Amino acid sequence: MTAEQAAAASLRAMFDDAERAWNRGDARRYGDFFAEDATYVGRAGHIFAGRAAIREGHVEAFAGPFRGSRLKIRPSHVRFINDRLAIAHLDLVTVQADGTDTHAVTTGVLERTAAGWHLLTAHTTQVG
Repeated sequence: MTAEQAAAASLRAMFDDAERAWNRGDARRYGDFFAEDATYVGRAGHIFAGRAAIREGHVEAFAGPFRGSRLKIRPSHVRFINDRLAIAHLDLVTVQADGTDTHAVTTGVLERTAAGWHLLTAHTTQVG
């Protein structure tokens, strides 16, 4: 396995773990995938600055519009800038508790540290 293949596999594992956290409604764990000083632009355009704000935003989302939802994360394009930085475009499907689904695309910049991959910044846009 090449270094890039290993990096891609570890990044995929991170996305799988994030998906599981969302599907449990675990905002604390979901927030762990963001760097301490990360920024995140949500589907409605709200900007969250810092891991704590991102977590709190997901606490509210999991208690409100995304209560009982299931998330599917599918990387569509990943570009490794070097062995520690990557840009990822992710196709997201969120299946609501009532069975309806919404589609979105997230673009994120990720950094790999000794603790694993973390989003430095991400922007999600709802599509369709």
